[in-house]
Amino acid sequence: MNKEAQKMRVLNPSYARPGDTVVVGVQGDALVAYSLLTYMLPLISLILMALLGRELLAFIGITSEWATIFSGMAGLFGGLRLANLVAARSFQSNDFQPVILRVVGQPLFTGITPLA
Repeated sequence: MNKEAQKMRVLNPSYARPGDTVVVGVQGDALVAYSLLTYMLPLISLILMALLGRELLAFIGITSEWATIFSGMAGLFGGLRLANLVAARSFQSNDFQPVILRVVGQPLFTGITPLA
């Protein structure tokens, strides 16, 4: 298990300080969008490029299955790269940026007096 500290840019409404252990979250819409980017975009690009590559290569007279496989792999890696670029660009928007929900060890609610 990797124990190295991870660095990321997040919104900090909890006023956490460097060295604090925090709980980080993302909005539900962002989670759905990132899931689609991560899983669907590479899969769709793999299938489309394999089909397109097969037809284009058949048009010029190459009917090898290896050519179809390589065009599909090119689509997969292209889709992964595109998903990475889109995700990196979306982090610049506050709507999709992770946010610090709370500092670990800090009370969840403040200003509440105990009953007993």
